[in-house]
Amino acid sequence: MLLQSDIELGLSLVYAGILLYCAWMDLRERRIPNRATLPGIALALVGMFLKPGPGPALLGGSVGLAFFFLPVLIFGPERAGMGDAKLALFVGLILGFPIIIYALAVACVAALVVILPALALRKTTLRSTIPFGPFLALGALVGLLLR
Repeated sequence: MLLQSDIELGLSLVYAGILLYCAWMDLRERRIPNRATLPGIALALVGMFLKPGPGPALLGGSVGLAFFFLPVLIFGPERAGMGDAKLALFVGLILGFPIIIYALAVACVAALVVILPALALRKTTLRSTIPFGPFLALGALVGLLLR
């Protein structure tokens, strides 16, 4: 008989696989595919009834989506991708609130650790775009360990 902890572990492993695939695709193709995020979101909506619970999961998903959808509204989908917004929705649903805040902080700090030296070495400019999916995936994986 499966215990709730076994199901949660299985879900966490599937979530980690989705996150790693999205990070790899964003690095490789500069896009996060719907074929990974949309089923992940659906699975997270089902899984939220185990952990973190519907309330925290929905609030976390809303925070993650808002964090990335606002730049899409401001800069347009050419400079800020909807793939990041959908991935952040997925991350928020699986981590819940307040852990999504920690995951976003880890993602932003990790991105700065990479971007600031690249700017200093003139390998990139302020107008360059970077794939943020790997940083978001890193933050999510750290968040999964915190839950």
